[in-house]
Amino acid sequence: TGDTSEKPVGFTDVRVKVDMECEGISPDEISALVAHVKKWSPVANTFSRPVNLEVGI
Repeated sequence: TGDTSEKPVGFTDVRVKVDMECEGISPDEISALVAHVKKWSPVANTFSRPVNLEVGI
């Protein structure tokens, strides 16, 4: 029911919040760690650079 017009579906934004407890680590080291994780995360990379999708039957 309702609006059935053609429109894109899916995510518009994805936000991640990390809660960490770190002792003896500077804010700069934490920022560097977060940047490293974001760069090498398969999930983050899939969102940043989508992969081809093949659907078959």
